[in-house]
Amino acid sequence: MKTKKKSKKKNNKKNILLSLLNLILFLAVIYYSFLIFRFYFFNEKLVYVPNIVSLNESQAKKILEESHLGYNIISSRSNEVPYDIIYKQFPQANTKVKINRAIKVYINNEKGDKIPNIYGLNLDEARSILDEKKINIKRIDYKASEIEENTVLSTYPKYGDLIKYGESISILVSSRQLKKLNNMPNIIGYDISKAKDIIKKYNIGNIDIIGLYDKNYPENMVIRTDPMPNREIDRNSRLKIYISISKKDKELEESLKKSEKSDESIDNLIKRALENNE
Repeated sequence: MKTKKKSKKKNNKKNILLSLLNLILFLAVIYYSFLIFRFYFFNEKLVYVPNIVSLNESQAKKILEESHLGYNIISSRSNEVPYDIIYKQFPQANTKVKINRAIKVYINNEKGDKIPNIYGLNLDEARSILDEKKINIKRIDYKASEIEENTVLSTYPKYGDLIKYGESISILVSSRQLKKLNNMPNIIGYDISKAKDIIKKYNIGNIDIIGLYDKNYPENMVIRTDPMPNREIDRNSRLKIYISISKKDKELEESLKKSEKSDESIDNLIKRALENNE
């Protein structure tokens, strides 16, 4: 009997001790839960929100964690930044917020789209289709062609390729105007000043203007060109433009030529005389 009573007392002590330990543990859990709750929801400490725009996701997370701030990553689309780069945040940089506040981070990382087939379309139609898909045009190049003006000839990247959101494409477009600039324009019948303005568009530096007397044409009118109109030319071509001049100018020109020949004859005589005296 005595042994049973002693055993019962020991069990009671153990139960009491375990109950006390459980109570202490329970109170400790409540206390620390309260501290955590107060830290996250009643902490009055303020921090400045750092600027994370134009950073990638991993860089932004590191900076926010160092500032004791949380984050909520939102995948979306934007033309403002390259793929996988942050283009907006809320609250904005330098705003004062409570510590551990979750910052909304908008990152341009949604999947892209395939480049649509715009070959053969007018440039304005192509722009409209690209705008709908939010694909930017980086550059437009023109190629001389007999195809209708401003027709899309090709794109880079090519039709069907996947383009990431925010990236741009280049377009090659037809131009009959450039085709015309490869041929000698017809300036016959123009005044020389007007003809010069037309030729300037071709950026040709080698131009000779030659005067010819012809009573059938007004003075300073272009009466002939070499090459003839519509012949192929380039920037290195030498153009000869023949213009009508007055009879007086013609006589003056012939007089100057005779004078030049006379000077040449005198030079030759002096040269021979010097040679004979050697």
